[in-house]
Amino acid sequence: DSIRRNEIFYYIQVTNSKVSGNYYTGGVFGTCSYITRAISMHNTVTQAESSSYGAGGVMATTGGWGLSWLYVEDCDVTTAGRAAGGISAYNDSYTQCVVKDSRVQAQTMAGGLAGVSPYTTYRCQVEGCEIKADTYAGGLIGYALSSGTSNYYIYDCVVNGGTTVTGTGGSPAYIGGAIGANYGKNVYQSVVDDSVTVTGYNYVGGFFGSAAG
Repeated sequence: DSIRRNEIFYYIQVTNSKVSGNYYTGGVFGTCSYITRAISMHNTVTQAESSSYGAGGVMATTGGWGLSWLYVEDCDVTTAGRAAGGISAYNDSYTQCVVKDSRVQAQTMAGGLAGVSPYTTYRCQVEGCEIKADTYAGGLIGYALSSGTSNYYIYDCVVNGGTTVTGTGGSPAYIGGAIGANYGKNVYQSVVDDSVTVTGYNYVGGFFGSAAG
């Protein structure tokens, strides 16, 4: 867990590790900000407290901007509670990040990149992943919203490679090939290809489970 929130971290890699905790658990950091070129491969990340929040392949949550060139491959990311993502449970902003051949599961809010995202996601890819949650599951993001009055967006992102997104609970589900539920975030030039499988109880869509302005 990074205590110095204003540091900038470059070229950090964690592989073949098991990381577990009750709160804010990540494959590389518990929480941090300003990261570029971090790699998490063949790791198992488990957040065990059902009333808590946050598991991520790289970090549980972020405290600032500058999350770029993050790569996750063959990781298992699981929370017994809310919000799990291939990169993080909760994100500030992603640029050119990839999550490949990984498995992400939460009680609610699971995404190939992030469980919850209020900020911009740009040129990111989720390939060959399995994402599961009772509610709010998406190939990219489980629960997307636009923070405050700023115009945040998702742009030039791809979900492919046989990714599966599965709602494991009842109603309401909100399960989408890219985004489980989207509230106010603009989406441009992004693709869910025909290799992706999406299943759930209701509010299920190839791209959005639910979308509202």
